[in-house]
Amino acid sequence: GALGSKYVRSDPIDLQEMHSGHAVHPRGRSRIPEGLSGHRKFMKIIVIAVCRNEEKILPWFLRHYERLADEIHIHDNSSTDRSREIITAHPKTKLLTYDTGGKIDDGANIDIKNQYYKTLDGDWFIIVDMDEFVWLDAYICPDFREFLVTCDNYGITAPSTIGYEMVGDGWPVDDGKSQLTDHVKSGIVDLSYSKHAVIRHTVDINY
Repeated sequence: GALGSKYVRSDPIDLQEMHSGHAVHPRGRSRIPEGLSGHRKFMKIIVIAVCRNEEKILPWFLRHYERLADEIHIHDNSSTDRSREIITAHPKTKLLTYDTGGKIDDGANIDIKNQYYKTLDGDWFIIVDMDEFVWLDAYICPDFREFLVTCDNYGITAPSTIGYEMVGDGWPVDDGKSQLTDHVKSGIVDLSYSKHAVIRHTVDINY
């Protein structure tokens, strides 16, 4: 069967076009000019995700986000597979649990996404589902943290993102080190996934 996943591309800024503190996605790709990215400063980046029986994609998810974030907070909804074991084995993760009685409860998931980050001391948050991988085009800025420094410098608090529905010829073999984005490279734009997945702590998000 086909592998389905979502990539949320942070292809975020034409530095000459901004409105309401949000980046406007340019028609073409615009590289961040030299000298505008500011100094690399300490900032805490935290990933927030919800999980239920995701042992298959979790290793890929953790390898992807361990490169971008300081902490990965995963809310597990009573998984019965190895999800919790995989989560707790990773040095950057924090496992939190909730229980919707074995039922899918979108309201509970949205509440976590809308409220949990407000209790944390992070500077930037990446709020995603387990099959959503935020990807920054290296042409625009080769370093995610440097990109967020630039957003801070320009008062951008929720960079625009473009969602892609990704497909492949089944699950790649997990060798324990490669990235899912190295294996799955085909997809189409899906605006339903184009959301503010990366936000500054000052944003009051409402998914």
